[in-house]
Amino acid sequence: MPRLAAASRGIPVPTDVKLIGVPAGRWARGGTALSTAAPSVTMDMREEVFARSDASAVTAQLVATLTDAVTSVFGDDCRDDVLVELIGQPTSRSGLGGKVIGNGGPRA
Repeated sequence: MPRLAAASRGIPVPTDVKLIGVPAGRWARGGTALSTAAPSVTMDMREEVFARSDASAVTAQLVATLTDAVTSVFGDDCRDDVLVELIGQPTSRSGLGGKVIGNGGPRA
């Protein structure tokens, strides 16, 4: 879905992508260091997304689509290990251009 179409439907659109490498032996699960790091995706978005009537469907679609994207690059063998975290950020604690967005400042 094109970015503008998604935004017009109120669907969160990520604006930043950060690729962070984790050296072997510096990733752990259940208190045990692993030799390889599982792919992890963290998406920050406005917390209002989680208050929508269709929040469960939006969340499920984001998790499924982001997992599909990761496995299309790294292979389907890692699907069960892909971690997707959706983090809500209050608009009142977000700023753009030096102004708080939630206080009559710019709209992101």
